[in-house]
Amino acid sequence: HLGTHAESVVVTDVNKRALQLAATTAALSGQAWDMRNGSLFEPVGEQQFDLIVANPPYIVSPGIQEHSYRDSGMPGDAMCEALVRGLPSRLAPGGSAHLLANWIVTADQSSVERVAGWLIGSGCDAWVWQWNITEPAEYVSLWLGDAGGVPGTEPWVREYSRWRDYFESAGVLGVASGMITRSEERRVGKECRSR
Repeated sequence: HLGTHAESVVVTDVNKRALQLAATTAALSGQAWDMRNGSLFEPVGEQQFDLIVANPPYIVSPGIQEHSYRDSGMPGDAMCEALVRGLPSRLAPGGSAHLLANWIVTADQSSVERVAGWLIGSGCDAWVWQWNITEPAEYVSLWLGDAGGVPGTEPWVREYSRWRDYFESAGVLGVASGMITRSEERRVGKECRSR
């Protein structure tokens, strides 16, 4: 869809197989995309874009990477934070970015405060669509089930305990899910607003 209204499309991923599948998708739709292998913004260097769209491996976990399509290997919501903080320097004047994200809710920091903290001083406006907050036990069960885990089995109990121990040590009361849209506005002397 992006290729139908953009002059060019740059696709990045750490997973080479994902890039091969994307190249096939482009070819089947009569398009040619610039495919780059690497993590976060590394493949694009200082290049800027009018539009950035991301469906990153946003799952909040102890920092494991068992399933590359969903696990970043970074603990907690560090992947989403890194993306949100890195976007302003990669957006061309007037550019915008849209990404799916999960972020942590703690007793000391609401979901709104968490994401707002990533935006302060960035010079960008942001819309944050939060569609739910999932409590830790349900969140862990959801993603263990997504990976084919069977409740009650030894592997399930081991992984469930590992995730829950991490959530408890990090003070996680819930995990918010949503979409973050950022726009580059560069308002001098004003802080970034989250809506």
